[in-house]
Amino acid sequence: MIKVDFNFASYIREMSEERLHTFALDSGTTPNYIKVHLIYKKKIPRPEMIDALVLASKGDFSKHQFISWLYDLKVA
Repeated sequence: MIKVDFNFASYIREMSEERLHTFALDSGTTPNYIKVHLIYKKKIPRPEMIDALVLASKGDFSKHQFISWLYDLKVA
């Protein structure tokens, strides 16, 4: 089994502060929430938030990729 090749934490850390602010706004949350809770997997976002994050990424990652990263799932 191999891991899905996506890391949300790296994705966020590579963003400029301006891009992160826009991404957070588009997702309906704050940059701080993303930095503190999501990249360290301290909170599991609600399904609506997951959908909003995927939409705000504008195709950079899929729902499947995000959920696989979030739950550390493996794929065959």
